[in-house]
Amino acid sequence: MVDGHQCASYHSRSAFSVKTFHCNRVGRSVMIRSRARTYLTLCEVQVFGAYTTRRSGRKLSFNKCFQTSTGWNGVCKRAMDGNKSQSYWKHSCSHTKSPSGFWQGSFTRPARIKEVVIYNRLDCCSNRLNNFDIIVDGQVCARHRSSTFFSVKRFKCDKVGQNVIIRTNLKKWLTLCEVEVFGEYIKQKKRADMLPLSHCSQSSVGWSGVCSRAIDGNTNQYYWGYSCTHTKLQKGWWMAKTQKLAHIKEIKIFNRLDCCSNRLTNFVVTVDGHACVSYNSRSVFRVKTFRCNRVGRIVKISSRKRTYLTLCEVQVFGSYTKRSTGNKLSFNKCFQTSTGWNGVCKRAMDGNKSQSYWKHSCSHTKSPSGFWQGSFTRPARIKEVVIYNRLDCCSNRLNNFDIIVDGQVCARHRSSTFFSVKRFKCDKVGQNVIIRTNLKKWLTLCEVEVFGEYIKQKKRADMLPLSHCSQSSVGWSGVCSRAIDGNTNQYYWGYSCTHTKLQKGWWMAKTQKLAHIKEIKIFNRLDCCSNRLTNFVVTVDGHACASYNSRSVFKVKTFRCNRVGRIVKIFSRKRTYLTLCEVQVFGTYTKRSTGSKSKVVNI
Repeated sequence: MVDGHQCASYHSRSAFSVKTFHCNRVGRSVMIRSRARTYLTLCEVQVFGAYTTRRSGRKLSFNKCFQTSTGWNGVCKRAMDGNKSQSYWKHSCSHTKSPSGFWQGSFTRPARIKEVVIYNRLDCCSNRLNNFDIIVDGQVCARHRSSTFFSVKRFKCDKVGQNVIIRTNLKKWLTLCEVEVFGEYIKQKKRADMLPLSHCSQSSVGWSGVCSRAIDGNTNQYYWGYSCTHTKLQKGWWMAKTQKLAHIKEIKIFNRLDCCSNRLTNFVVTVDGHACVSYNSRSVFRVKTFRCNRVGRIVKISSRKRTYLTLCEVQVFGSYTKRSTGNKLSFNKCFQTSTGWNGVCKRAMDGNKSQSYWKHSCSHTKSPSGFWQGSFTRPARIKEVVIYNRLDCCSNRLNNFDIIVDGQVCARHRSSTFFSVKRFKCDKVGQNVIIRTNLKKWLTLCEVEVFGEYIKQKKRADMLPLSHCSQSSVGWSGVCSRAIDGNTNQYYWGYSCTHTKLQKGWWMAKTQKLAHIKEIKIFNRLDCCSNRLTNFVVTVDGHACASYNSRSVFKVKTFRCNRVGRIVKIFSRKRTYLTLCEVQVFGTYTKRSTGSKSKVVNI
C-alpha cells in the first residue's frame, strides 16, 4: 500500500526469491501487510520511481484547531504541528477524552480542498480510525469504513470551505497523529470588510448557549464545540451591534450541523428595526450569505416559528458610513405626562443607549396613555427619528404609537411584534417631537434620537417676554401663565395650556415696555378641542391686530401685526372654552410716535 491505497497484491502457493511488482501510486508511505497469520520477514525492500509535485495542489496550513475534549495531554495542535511520528509517546498525536468526538482545523480563508491525508497511530489502537467522516464546512468530503486499520491514507476531496472536521462514528477515543490538507486558496472577489459585532443579547439562554458564542470568531458548527448560541423554546431572537453606524451589505450565518439544522428555516433579519433579509424554506443550509442593503448598527435575527434558536456564527460585511439623514439634533429640554419608578423624561435623551431599565437609562410614565416630548432650541427639518425600546421586559408597550412634530404626525407604528431599535423616516419642520402611545399602557423609552438639519431662519424680530397675564375665568386649573411659560407642549395634560370656563372668554398679557409688535404666534391645543380657536380677534392696547374666522383648525399659526403698544389680548367671538397652549410676541421695543388715532374695537 502507498499512503493507504493498494498498490499491489500477491496470493500464491509458490514462493519467490526476488520479485518486482508494478505500481502506479503517488505518495510517501509504503506499507507491506501480510494477509496470513504468520511471521513477516523481509530481507530488502526497494522502491523505484521519480519524485513529483503533488497534483492535488499545495499544502494548506491550518491557523487554529479544536477538538471536543482532550485526554492524556493530546491537544488538538499535535495533529497539525508537522511532526509525523505515529507513536503517541513521541508527543505527536492528538487524543480526545470523551468517545464519539471530532477534531477540527481551520484556515484563514476559504480554499478548494482536493486531498486530505491522515496519519494514524501505530504504537497501539490503530483500529480507532476504522469508521469516520471528513467534513468541509458541513459538507461530507470523504467517508472511511473498514475492518482493517491503515497507517497513512489519502482521501480525495473536491469541496470548498474554511473548516475541515474529522468526525469518528465509533464509541472510541479519536487519535490523529497528523492531518494534512492539499488544495488551493480561492481568489475571492473583493468584498466589503467584515465589521466586528459586540454588545449582543438574546431572548433567553438554554444549555449555556450564550449570545457571545455567535460573535467569538469560532465557526465550529457543532454545539458541543461550545461555539453556538441556544435559546429556550419560543419565538426567539438574537441581536448584536456594530461599533458605529455602517452600511451593511452582507450577513453570513453559520447553522448548527450536529443536529437540528431545521430550526433555521423561517426567520427574518433586521437592521435597526428594518427588514434586511427574510428566509422561509423547507430546505436547511449549512452556511449562507444574505444580501442586505441597510444603514444602521443593530443586527437582529428573529425566528418566526416557535423553536430553539441556534446560531454558530454571525458575520456582518459592509463599511462604516455617515448618516445621510443629517446631523444628530440635541434636545435642550423634555417633558412627559407623568413619571413612575424614577423614570424621568431626560433618561430618553441622555445618550445612554442601554436597553435595560435597571441601568437607569429608560424613561417611564406612571399613568397609562401618556406621551413624551423633547424640544430643540430652534426649529429644524427632521428627517429621521430613532427609538430604542426596553428589552429587559415589556417591549410590547411600544407596539402602537405616533411620532408628532409640532402637532403634525410624522410617523405611525402599529405592530403585533416588538422591536429593539427602529428608525422612522420623517420630513417635518418643527421644534417639538412627541412620542404618544395609543395603548392603555405605561410609556417607556430608553433613548430617542433625532436627525436632520436646523433651519436657517430669516432674520425676524426678537421675541418679547410677556408677563402680568390675566383671563376671563379659570377652568380645570388652566391658569393664564401657562400660555407664557415657554412650554410649547400642545397637550393639555402636559400642564402647558390655559383653560377658561364656558363663555365668550378672553386672555391677555403685557410686554415689559412699549413695543412695536410685528408678529403674534399662537399654539393651539392638539389632544382635543382644536376647533375652539376658529373665531377670535387679537388686539394690542385695544386696537385690532389680527382676526381669525374659519372652519379649519390650525396647530401653530403666526399672525402679522403692525401695532405699537404693551397689552396683547385674545378674545373669543363665540361661546366656548378658550384654550391657549402658548402665545409668543415678536417685535422691538420703541418710543411712542404720535400720529393718527386708530379705531378702538368694542367687544
